[in-house]
Amino acid sequence: HIFAREVLAKRRVHPDDANSPCNYALLSGQTNKEFSDKPADEVFRGLTMAQRRRAESQLFGPVSEALLRPDAYEDFARWRAKRLADELNKYCGL
Repeated sequence: HIFAREVLAKRRVHPDDANSPCNYALLSGQTNKEFSDKPADEVFRGLTMAQRRRAESQLFGPVSEALLRPDAYEDFARWRAKRLADELNKYCGL
C-alpha cells in the first residue's frame, strides 16, 4: 500500500478504500516491511533520488508531496485513479 492501512484507519478511511488499486505499488517484501506503517509523505521524503525515480515510474509521473499527506488520501486516490486510467487507455490504444 502507498498509504498504509493503519495510517488510513486512524483517519477513519474505510478499509475497502485502502485496498483500492490506486493505493498499490510494486515493492519487494523487504521494502514493504521497511516502510510498514509509515505515512506516505514520510516515506517519500526518505527516498534517494533513484528510489524517487522508480516510485514516480509506478505513479506515472511526479507526485506532489502534499498529495501524500495522510489527510490528502481522497485527493491522492482521485489523482492516481486518473493517472492509472490514462495509462491503461494509452496502452489499449483508446
